[in-house]
Amino acid sequence: MTAFRNVGWDKMDSILSSLDDEIRTKSAIRFFREIKLSAIEDVRRQYEDRQRPKPSYTAFVAKAVARALREYPEANRRVFWGILGSRLIEFSGIHISIAVERETRSAGPETIYDIDRLSIGEIHERLVTIANKEATEDERWALFEKWVRRLPRFVSRFIISYLPRMFPGIWLAWRGGATLITSPAKYGVDMISGFWHWPITFSFGYVKPRPMAVEGRVEIHTSTILGMVFDRRVMVGAPFARFFNRVAGLLENPQELVETPETPASASQLDPD
Repeated sequence: MTAFRNVGWDKMDSILSSLDDEIRTKSAIRFFREIKLSAIEDVRRQYEDRQRPKPSYTAFVAKAVARALREYPEANRRVFWGILGSRLIEFSGIHISIAVERETRSAGPETIYDIDRLSIGEIHERLVTIANKEATEDERWALFEKWVRRLPRFVSRFIISYLPRMFPGIWLAWRGGATLITSPAKYGVDMISGFWHWPITFSFGYVKPRPMAVEGRVEIHTSTILGMVFDRRVMVGAPFARFFNRVAGLLENPQELVETPETPASASQLDPD
């Protein structure tokens, strides 16, 4: 009996694995912070009390990141290849990609363009649509798979892996903007640290009650671990730390993200931007 078996991989998985060539781990820096979600839980209950869909945690994270990117445009950038060397490009719009589980070796991120213009409720609706969408219904993923299956491997790899790194317009169409959000929370994972193809990746883990120190006392609060991995070629550590803490502050004090009505009659105003 042999000690190992070479299972190989099909062409799709081979092309997906080639995307790892895009990752520059030596440029990746990681920040983590435990986030108390008491205020977000209050807002979610208010939605539920008014018989409105309760926004997901991902919706709050996406809204907070979008707000921070608008306030810190220097974070909304990516390094692209150029004929004369690399160049730093800043995106004018706030476009955030969300990692979606696929039946492949890799998740298939979907992008919500101009997400900063959407309310918490609208972002949640988009996320529900994305979560319920079959891979065959995703036009971008379907075209991706078509190219991989039909074109020679070196051609599909060049189109999918290299062209987006050279041309910002192709990156926008295929990858979105500067930021990806991913979460292993539904699998019970407390924290994840991984560098994807985006210059900024936010992740958060399992939401559960945890002991926290509050004004010198140990209290139990619902919390999660928020992580950010970023490409330090885009911006150095101190500015990125301020950006990260702004996102964390918005999640712990979400009043700036959502306005809660005092009466059911004004429920239609629950989500102004």
